[in-house]
Formats: sequence, structure tokens, C-alpha cells
Amino acid sequence: MKWIKAYKNWLKDTHERLIHIENKIDDCINQNDLLKNDLQDIKVSHKSLFEDINNLEKLYSKSNIEITKRLIEIRERLIHIENKENEILGYTRENEFKAINQSSSKEYLSIFPDSFINGKHTLFSRNKAYYIKKNTDNNLKDYSRLLTFTLNIEKVISDNIEGSLAELGVYKGSNAAFMARYATENDRKMYIIDTFEGFSEEDISGIDSCKSKQFEDTSLEAVKEFCGEGEGIIYVKGYFPESVTKELEDDQFSFVSLDCDLYKPIRAGLEFFYPRLNKGGMIFIHDYSSGYWEGCTQAVNEFCDENELSVVLMPDKSGTAVIVR
Repeated sequence: MKWIKAYKNWLKDTHERLIHIENKIDDCINQNDLLKNDLQDIKVSHKSLFEDINNLEKLYSKSNIEITKRLIEIRERLIHIENKENEILGYTRENEFKAINQSSSKEYLSIFPDSFINGKHTLFSRNKAYYIKKNTDNNLKDYSRLLTFTLNIEKVISDNIEGSLAELGVYKGSNAAFMARYATENDRKMYIIDTFEGFSEEDISGIDSCKSKQFEDTSLEAVKEFCGEGEGIIYVKGYFPESVTKELEDDQFSFVSLDCDLYKPIRAGLEFFYPRLNKGGMIFIHDYSSGYWEGCTQAVNEFCDENELSVVLMPDKSGTAVIVR
């Protein structure tokens, strides 16, 4: 049955999170003897919860309702354990942004979509764990973006919107790796497009003339290692749109992410991808409502005005705007 598969995926996700907690607790015990007793208490609670999760598989022969109740109970205990750990970390490192960010984990865990616990989004469970494991600092700072990306990519796939996936402006590959995983699992192409050298001098002009050259601490080789290589993962290096290959030019798209911050590349990305976006496809534009990247906002507004389009705004950290064809 489908719900059995969904719950097994949930188990795998929870298992990975518990291992992550245990590793962090061990690190803290080694670093601070004064907290050893409190942290050991958490570790005991963690072990008990871990055993309960392993035993959960024995309930598969019972009713769906009984399993759901058991899952909710385990999830609440997980929230308590993570929150307890973060209270301790926050006390010892209260002035560090990372500790403040981590202390919000209870809130993050409490905003899972209802469809997650009901098993409606099986890929969400598996890919969420992958996304966080690969980019813990980045993604825990923008969990709303992760949820929005996940649910909408899955909708494009479940609605059978044909076309490849692409990201223009990948930096170190956080979102590109996530999108590539979906593309690979669903036999679609994923284009990863960037200079892989940070901002181009050509783009730091006009409304963006006050910006400095940024995001240079990356490379094509590093992103390939991070995102992986495969038949359907296509890297396009160079200044866009001059870097466009014939394969990219001739393709159609279902989901596109534009995360290149500045007016010129955002405008070029919209002009290139929107005509190639299949009906029902989506373009996600990062930083639209950030208040910092004015060039991005201007490029989107101009393009939408000229083409009589509207955007849907997302409440993530940097203010994503979405265009649906």
C-alpha cells in the first residue's frame, strides 16, 4: 500500500535526523564538561526514541489510524529533544548567530505541511533530509524556501508538466543539487548555469553599479563535486546568455530557478526561459523582495509589465517571486 511506503520514507528521514542530533551531542560533550550531565540526559532520551522508531515497523499490520497516532507521538518527542538540545547550545553560545538560528528548530519542525504526515508527499520526506544534510547552514536559514521549492517541483511533476529543470545562478550548488535530484529521479534534464566565478563585471552597472563583485569562492569543479554528474545533469559555464548551447536553446522547461541577483542576468533569464516554459511551468526568482537587490526587482517588474504577467510572492528569507505560465 502507498501509505506503507510513505511511512517507511518518513522513518528513514527521522532516522537521519536522530543520527545528526547524536553527532552534535557527542561533539558538545567533548567540548564542554560542565554540560555533560544535561547532554547525557538528552542522549538517553534520543536512544529511547530511536528504539521506538525501529519498533514502529511492527505496527504495519495494524490500522492506518493507529500508526498515524504513533507517528505523531514520536514526532512530538523528537521536537522536544531537539528543542532541549538547542536550549543548551543557545545558553553556551547565545551570541552566535548559528546558535540563535538552531534554536528555532522547534518552529521549523512544527510547520511541516499536513500532507507530509499524511504521506501525500513521499519525495518530500526523502529529499528534505538530503537537502538539509548537504547544506545545513544555508537551508535552516531559509526553510520556507525549501518547503515552497519542494511542493511546487512535486506539483509540476505530478501534473505531468513536460520539460527540463534549470537554475541560472547556482553559486555553490545548494538549490541546484536539490533540483538535480528531482530531475534524475524523474528522467528529466537539469541545466546548471553559471559563470562559476562570481559576478561578471559586465553586470555591475546601472541600478547595480553600487554592488561589488561577490560569490567568487566557487568553481565549476567544486559545484560538480557537490551536485554530482550524470547523463541528465548538464553544466553550462560562461556569461549568460552568450553561454547558451544549442541543446539548451532547443529545450523546453517545466521548472526554472533564477538566482543571479542583478538586473542584467535576471532580465536575460526571464527573456530566455519564459518563452520556453511549458504551460503550468514555473519560474522562481530569488531575492525579488529582499530590499537589497533592486536590480532583480526592477528586471522582474519590467518584464511582467511588458508581458502582462503577475508574480506570486513567497515569505521566505530573501523574498522569492514566482511566475506561473
